[in-house]
Amino acid sequence: MRTLSDFNTELKLKGFNVFQIEEDGNATRVYSRKEFYKICLTTGKSKIHYADRTFDAEGTVLFFGNPHIPYSWETLSTSYVGYTCLFSEDFLDPHNRSDSLQKSPLFKLDGTPILNITEEQREFLNGIFQKMIEEQKSDYP
Repeated sequence: MRTLSDFNTELKLKGFNVFQIEEDGNATRVYSRKEFYKICLTTGKSKIHYADRTFDAEGTVLFFGNPHIPYSWETLSTSYVGYTCLFSEDFLDPHNRSDSLQKSPLFKLDGTPILNITEEQREFLNGIFQKMIEEQKSDYP
């Protein structure tokens, strides 16, 4: 049985965390997927099992994971980079967005949780993730 890392405790306290995948190298962050939404911007080759479907992802993709839908992720390439954002329903509830998020086609069981991203879109989204990381660093010493 795997134990949860300090990262999980920190994520539970804040309800939100964003990080760059490159910073971890081959390390894996351990967290309870049952509790968190996940948005990943990744470049590489992977296989994503989402509910009863499997997606082969190559190049840059934007993935939306839902704590109410089971999924797993197999990284197939040796070079895999990008960003991950994790957030809880508690993080959304004060802003009354949880219900609308669950109804979004990006997070629904029969929706498509993966979008193929062009190079131009990747550069734009990288900037958004970098801004979130900077904001996170300024809010939490």
